[in-house]
Amino acid sequence: MKRLFNIKYFFVAMLLTQGCAKSVERDNPLDGKTLPFVTTLPATNTTSTSALTGGVISKDGGLAISAKGILYSKAPNAPVQSASKFEVGPGFLNYSSVLNGLTPATVYYYKSYATNLLGTAYGLEMSFKTSNDKPTIYTNSPSSVTSSNITIGGNILSDNGAPITQKGVVVSTTNFVDTNAVNVFARSIVKYDSTTNNTFIVNVTNLKEATPYFIMAFARNSLGIRFGNIVPVTTAAKIPTIETTPVYDETSYTAKSGGQISSDGGSPILSKGIVWSVNPNPTITNSTTLTSVGSGNASFVSDMINLVPGTTYYVKAYARNAIGVAYGTERQFKASPLKPVIAAASFIAQYASSVEVRSTIVYDGGSPVLDFGFVYHTASNPTIATGKKVQYGNNTNGKTRDINFSSSIDGLQAGVTYYITSYVTTAITTVYGTPELVYTTSASTPKVSTLSFSNVGFNNAKITGLILNNAGSAVFEKGVVIGQSPNPTYNSFANSTFTDLNTSDLTNISVTATGLKAGTLYYARAYAKNSVGVGYGDPQVSFTTNDSKPVLSDVTLNSVTSSSVVVNGNISNTYSLPITEKGFIWSKFNTLTIGSSNNTGRQNLGTGSASFSHPISNLEPGTVYYVKSYATNESGTGYSKLGTFTTESTTPSVTTNPLSIVVSTNATIKAVINNDGGSPILSAGFVVSTISNQAANSTNQFTIQNPSVGDISITRVGLSRGTYYYRAFATNAKGRVEGLQYQFVVQ
Repeated sequence: MKRLFNIKYFFVAMLLTQGCAKSVERDNPLDGKTLPFVTTLPATNTTSTSALTGGVISKDGGLAISAKGILYSKAPNAPVQSASKFEVGPGFLNYSSVLNGLTPATVYYYKSYATNLLGTAYGLEMSFKTSNDKPTIYTNSPSSVTSSNITIGGNILSDNGAPITQKGVVVSTTNFVDTNAVNVFARSIVKYDSTTNNTFIVNVTNLKEATPYFIMAFARNSLGIRFGNIVPVTTAAKIPTIETTPVYDETSYTAKSGGQISSDGGSPILSKGIVWSVNPNPTITNSTTLTSVGSGNASFVSDMINLVPGTTYYVKAYARNAIGVAYGTERQFKASPLKPVIAAASFIAQYASSVEVRSTIVYDGGSPVLDFGFVYHTASNPTIATGKKVQYGNNTNGKTRDINFSSSIDGLQAGVTYYITSYVTTAITTVYGTPELVYTTSASTPKVSTLSFSNVGFNNAKITGLILNNAGSAVFEKGVVIGQSPNPTYNSFANSTFTDLNTSDLTNISVTATGLKAGTLYYARAYAKNSVGVGYGDPQVSFTTNDSKPVLSDVTLNSVTSSSVVVNGNISNTYSLPITEKGFIWSKFNTLTIGSSNNTGRQNLGTGSASFSHPISNLEPGTVYYVKSYATNESGTGYSKLGTFTTESTTPSVTTNPLSIVVSTNATIKAVINNDGGSPILSAGFVVSTISNQAANSTNQFTIQNPSVGDISITRVGLSRGTYYYRAFATNAKGRVEGLQYQFVVQ
């Protein structure tokens, strides 16, 4: 303050000096004058944006107060030129000042001032803090606008001392004259932002096209909600919204449809109509069949003409505005088909029991063919319901016109008149070709069916058949032919013919064939004769006469030894036929029949059905044998199930051979192991000693390697003069056996 006073005083002095140069001695008017003295008053009534301040001027310094007021700043000791000033005018009066437009929740530094001719004096600097307030927010311009969406947000400039708890935008179709938060939220679309960013963006959806909207950003803290500036935005127009009217009044060549426009999309309808095609998804650019019924939003109806019967079409309503073309739901319909057209049947060839015929489907009537062919009957005007159908096919592979086809009608009865016509069936109806064909077959051999066989015995069987028709010539003989080869024929040398003598019934055939072989496969066919020849019942039947060979129980065994066994047999069923032979067969092989060359033995025990038994001897010990009982009658030979037994094992059999050669001091002695007794040979060799019948011991017994049934021998060398005694031996699991003792002399 002192520096400012001195400067001003200096300039005043200079002026006075210059202005009074001629009167240097004049008195200085500022003598004794001073700067004012001012005191800063404490701030009161502080709000978030204002405060009441003031000053008290206790002295004017002897000069008039030309200005007074308050300097304030957000920084302490701010330079005068950077501080804000609130001036209240001249006068030596105390004053108060309301500082407005302050920032909420902010510390301000201020001081009073007063100015007289000598300069400006300042009171002490004081401070105050504005209270917290609602946030300060700015509504940004939209970043994207479509027909139904607006992307927009805001910028929170300050939270004004309290944390932001909520933010977003409000959208309304009317301007926000009343910014009361409750009213604003009640009549607006509200979109919230959940981020923590001060600058935020939200996407407002489901808006109406071409509609003005008013948008404000908002932010909330603990002191309340504050809205930003109002930003007007108009959504873009879009293509119209239209629905296709269901198709109605369909005929074979015409149909009706139309459209209902629920929205023009915010842009006037320039044209509208329907478009149709045989291909799905018709548009005004890919189809030439369309209508145009003018402009405007009104619903409309259009006619589709020149349709092809039975053809499937796809139709859509359309509407066009300046934005583009919109289409309604695609509707599918079918032009009503016509009746198909088919030509009359005609002959290609005629045979005794069949004909070949042909026809043409001229036009399918616009409906797919489901079935076509020929139908015939012995009565005039045959239909599918009354006649026999010969189907050619069930589709025409996409062809609709001039479809040629032919079939053979087989299995016609001889001597019968038939009526034949062509037919075609679509989803609409069945149509028959006219006029019908008439054909009479010539006579042939009778038509016969072989039905069944029954009452089959070992030499007889009953066969039945049926004469289906006489094929145009009377039947004068009927019966059955039987043979052992398939398809037997009448009066063949290899077959037997059995005539049905009941000539009063020319429909049914029944005979009993006799003199057949037991257990034999036969083939049989019924037959009938007329003037043309013999007709046979096909397919043939086949049967096998009963096997009446005797049935025997299982063989039982008694008293099995190493060389013998007793076998017992029993005939359980003779089929009331005399038994001409019975007995047993046995072998080491399991393929036993009475004529087999592998049999070890066969015993015929005579005739009759009584039980029988037989002792079998001369068997080898320890050997597996197979046995069957058998019995024979006129049907053949029957066998029991295969029986088996094993003879008991015994000691081996060994024979010592006499010595024939003694060379010097060497002697070769030999023996034969005749059999192993049914158990493997464990050891074999010779006992050689100078003592007769000396018991075998480790010094006089000599064994051979790997003994088995057959010849064995050893050679003793370096013998001394004298008489030697020797005998062979063999051992199996049953025991040891020795052959006779022989002797030789070394001289």
